[in-house]
Amino acid sequence: MNPYRFLIIGDNESDCISLQQMLFFQGYFVDIVLTVNQAFEKNIVSYNILVIDTISNGLELYRMIKQMQLSKGAINIPILFVLKNGQENKYVSVMDKHNEVIYKPFDNQAVTKKVTQLIASISERQTSESDNNTSLVYHSLILSIASKKVMIDEQAIRLTKKEFELLKLFMENRNHLFSRKEIIARVWSSESSVSDRAIDVNIARLRDKLGIYKGNIVTRLGFGYGFEE
Repeated sequence: MNPYRFLIIGDNESDCISLQQMLFFQGYFVDIVLTVNQAFEKNIVSYNILVIDTISNGLELYRMIKQMQLSKGAINIPILFVLKNGQENKYVSVMDKHNEVIYKPFDNQAVTKKVTQLIASISERQTSESDNNTSLVYHSLILSIASKKVMIDEQAIRLTKKEFELLKLFMENRNHLFSRKEIIARVWSSESSVSDRAIDVNIARLRDKLGIYKGNIVTRLGFGYGFEE
């Protein structure tokens, strides 16, 4: 099975199933939802590409999905639009460089071409964002180890030295919880006395600065702190 995962969102079930079958036979994992509410129930960040069938109320659907991406920290997931000829003018103002379009009626060759372009774009972004393996990347959150900078959706986030080191520790060890004792040893190792309050304050400030990713910094009472995907 191909590692790329697709989520098709649209209100025309027959078109969605046709797309699903084309992608499935190319080896991709594909889910279908027929309403935005169903899409909200999905873990959006687990998908590599969203497919929007814009048969009706497409622009409203697109805006709702963009809001959903923001709320779930998935702003850079590329979107493949499925349009009827003549609809493109409605969407040109909202599309970005991470979007592609196919037109109805579509065939397997057209779908394959656009999917290949999107996957190439994903690969290019991942290469660029990795900063020669000196960056930690989680969707649009990028921590550059070399430059000591943090970016969210291409906007710089100002962190203190301790906040940066905390985020680096958490992103290097995602889904792992650190006790206060472990955090002191890793981040405050050269300082003789550090209070629990100092750790709590720094983590709270870091969380507040991370915007759409603040929920990824978690506190588990009795276990510790960490970055959960």
